[in-house]
Amino acid sequence: MTDHPNEPEPVDGPAEEPAAAPTIEPTDEQTDGPNEPSETDDESTDWDEEPGRRPWLGVTALLLGLTVVGFDIAAYVAALDDVHAVASALVFVALGASVVAVVLGILAIVLRAGRWWGVAGLVLGVVANPLLMVWTLRALSGPTT
Repeated sequence: MTDHPNEPEPVDGPAEEPAAAPTIEPTDEQTDGPNEPSETDDESTDWDEEPGRRPWLGVTALLLGLTVVGFDIAAYVAALDDVHAVASALVFVALGASVVAVVLGILAIVLRAGRWWGVAGLVLGVVANPLLMVWTLRALSGPTT
């Protein structure tokens, strides 16, 4: 018996070793070598693009928006040269291209596939839309007599 009342009684015989914890070996998919960066170690500052995503949709929307601007300018020049059939055809092409640029811009924003490129394409598609330009200029010109 021990002198202290809270101390346990000694057990006769050798003390048992604690059981060793089982070791679990990681699979090849779970390990990254010391020189291989893991997928979560991406240090890029482009936070709106997910790794592996390509901004092709947004870039396409922007290029189509720039094409709309080119068709608008060509239609304006053709109208000044009194080639109204060509100007009318160019306006219709620009109108269709602006609708496609707006749709692609919205898809790029929603799908995060070149979000800021898509915003630029969307803005160009709306601003360079020939029908909206005519309505806006007519509204800004004031009353006609």
